[in-house]
Amino acid sequence: MDERLAETRAQLTDVLRSDASDDAGPGEVSAREVAAGRLARQIRRLEGAEEGLVFGRLDTGKTVVDIARLKGRAELADALAAVVRSHQAAEGGFAVQVGRELVRLPDVEVARAREAALTSGLAHNPARKVFKQHLVDQVTNVLERAMCATLEAIETEALESTGLDLDQAVEADLRTLGLDGTPTSAPATEFDKVTVRAGLLNDPCVDEALEALWPQLTPETVVHALLTDAEKMALHLPSLTYEERSRLLRTPGAGWTDADAALLDEAAALVEGRPSASAGMSSLMRPRN
Repeated sequence: MDERLAETRAQLTDVLRSDASDDAGPGEVSAREVAAGRLARQIRRLEGAEEGLVFGRLDTGKTVVDIARLKGRAELADALAAVVRSHQAAEGGFAVQVGRELVRLPDVEVARAREAALTSGLAHNPARKVFKQHLVDQVTNVLERAMCATLEAIETEALESTGLDLDQAVEADLRTLGLDGTPTSAPATEFDKVTVRAGLLNDPCVDEALEALWPQLTPETVVHALLTDAEKMALHLPSLTYEERSRLLRTPGAGWTDADAALLDEAAALVEGRPSASAGMSSLMRPRN
C-alpha cells in the first residue's frame, strides 16, 4: 500500500511540474487539470485505506467481487450521466438582482442558453461557463433596453412639461460652440455593454442564481447522489434487480472502495471532461506497474 501511494504521489508531482503550454482554452478543462484531479482523488482513497476505511477490505471476497462487477456495468455509467443531466437546467427560470433591479429572463432564453451549453461538447462544469455566458449576455441586453427606455421616458417628459427637445437643445448648444459637426450620442451608445457584461460575470448574485439551475459538481457528489438514493437507482437502473440495487446502496459518509474507482473516474469525465489526446500526458496518466 505504501509503495502504491508513493508512486501515485510521484505521478501527481510529475503532472504538476509538466509544461502547461498545451492547456485548453477558456471554458475548457486541460489534460493537465484532469490528470491532476484524478491522481489527487486516488491519493485520497489510498490515504483513506491506510486509515482503515472500507477501501482496505479484502477484494478477494465473493461479495466484494460481485459488487465490483456490478459497478463496472455499462448501466452505471449511463446512470451517472443521467444524474449529471438532472443538474443541467432541466427546468426553472432565471432571475438575478442587479443593483435595485430584479432581472428575469424568459424561459425561452434559459432554454436557448441550456441548448448552447449542451451542444458545446463540453463536460458539465466547463459547459456551465457557456451557460453562464449566454445568460449574462441576455441580462446585459435587458439592462441596455431598460436604460434606453428610461432615457426616452425622460426626454418625453421633458418635452411635454417644458416643450424642450433635449436632442435639439444639445445640437443648438454645439452649434453655438462651433461644434455643430460633432455627432450627438444616441442612448444606446451611452451604455457600456462590455463593462456591464464583465461586471455581471463576476457578480456573486449571478453565481448564486446560476447555482440553482446548473450547479458546480464534483465526481464524488455525483456518485454519492446515485448510490445513496434507492429511488434514484430504481429510476436510472431499471435493468438491475432490486437485490442488485440493494447491494450497491451505500451509507452516506461511508468511505470509498476499490470498486468505486471506476465510477469516480467515469464521473470525473462527465463533470470535468476527458483529457485531450497528448502522448506525453497520457503516459503520465497511466498507472505505473
